Amino acid sequence: MLLKEVGKNPLIFSVLLALLLRELNVQLPQGLLQAGTEVGSITLPLALLCIGASFDFKLLRDSSLATFGATAIKLLLVPMAMLILGWLFRLEQQKLGVLVLMAAVPSSSVCFVTAEGMGGNSRMAANIIGLSTLLSIITASFVLTIFKVLFE
Repeated sequence: MLLKEVGKNPLIFSVLLALLLRELNVQLPQGLLQAGTEVGSITLPLALLCIGASFDFKLLRDSSLATFGATAIKLLLVPMAMLILGWLFRLEQQKLGVLVLMAAVPSSSVCFVTAEGMGGNSRMAANIIGLSTLLSIITASFVLTIFKVLFE
């Protein structure tokens, strides 16, 4: 049942279709590629508008631990896990820094789109994205400071 629902997700379907077309060496017409580029350039602003419209300060204030927990995991635990894994795999310092910083960025707007498309809690997803965006200024600095202390 879950696999069927995942298969209906337009993001996953698009990626699978693109992989298939690439594997088959299918060349798409230039006009179609240009149209895709034009549509693609407006998707992030539209997603951010939807997130902003769905962001609910009252819900955020009254949020369960799930919103704050998910944000804490995304902004603190994931970067620390990447730091430990990168260190265990003996990544070069610059590559490790990039890995840790990429892990410390806010949740993606794709989370909202996916939650909305699959009938999930898109309001909570919007709140997690908003909260993680606001707090990432602090947590990314904190994570990078820890990185600097450990490796310089």
